[in-house]
Amino acid sequence: MAGSAFDEELAKVVDAANRQRGMTPSDDLIRALNTLADLPPQQRETARTVVGNALARVASPTGAGFLSVWLGAGVENGATPEPSCQPVIDTFMKWSRTVETLTDGSDAETASTPQPDAETINGLQLLGQALVAHIGRLPKVREWMRDTEEIREEFERIAGISIGAAWVVQLITQCSGQLVVLNTAEKIGVLVRYANISNCFHLFTLLQAAVAGAMPDALPIDPRLYEIACGRQQGECGDKALWHYGQPTVPRAELPATVWGEMPPSSIASIDGQQALLLWPRVMARSWDSGFFSPILATSLPEVDILKSLSSDEVDAWWTRLGLPAPKRPVRRSWRPKLSWRSRGV
Repeated sequence: MAGSAFDEELAKVVDAANRQRGMTPSDDLIRALNTLADLPPQQRETARTVVGNALARVASPTGAGFLSVWLGAGVENGATPEPSCQPVIDTFMKWSRTVETLTDGSDAETASTPQPDAETINGLQLLGQALVAHIGRLPKVREWMRDTEEIREEFERIAGISIGAAWVVQLITQCSGQLVVLNTAEKIGVLVRYANISNCFHLFTLLQAAVAGAMPDALPIDPRLYEIACGRQQGECGDKALWHYGQPTVPRAELPATVWGEMPPSSIASIDGQQALLLWPRVMARSWDSGFFSPILATSLPEVDILKSLSSDEVDAWWTRLGLPAPKRPVRRSWRPKLSWRSRGV
């Protein structure tokens, strides 16, 4: 396509986006975007850059949203996410700042709840969808968004009224890491890897599944519960704690040292740079529902895998380091944890 014709097609895209209203893309916008999609690869990449640079100037929030979804679809099909990611973030922030919410300190009973513009909320849904496609592939950008207070607080502020913002908050607050898990009754331990998990209830479910073949006092997980927790099925279900989950900073099963399920996995304390979780016999019944698992995003599925079982010497070192009491029943020195099929990532 010659230069002038190329510029005309790009102008048609922006014009159609400016005139867009509602969640059904106009015929003009569909035709204009399809024309860009049919361009040769090099021109299509140039078009993506131009569209990204034009996003924040588009007068319609849903128009900007559909352009961002086109950019996100390109990322999902292999386009480089970096050039268009920041324009999508900036455009989301532009429209989110037009949405009023109750400010801190407002009396929720007497204050009138602001009514957000439906067109803006729809646009933010589309922008959030596109942003997830981008930052799901850019872990450093996710970290930057999480650590930049202005950005994180803005997405959190409107997450209750914008599913697009909620998707992004879910993604940027997910935690990944390695965790030493010590079973105090059996005096055994494993090192696990967890990824893309937002709260400890979700972590507990996947951890209980992972250690079902690796700890003698663990119980098999219901297959449907496991599939829902992994994001491979949808549905409602519940789970309960097999142990009392404790922080490694207190060598007793005490409520003040509980690892609370509503908190993120990053709330689990580290000892000498290594997160550690203590499994005690239950001191109270704890249960949760599958609402704590969602939303699960295809770009960052939750995982918990056993990396290795700890040797007797490693377990003894942790017992000494944490000042843990000797187990009440004899330690099975000849027993070795058997890794389950889930632990091997099958």
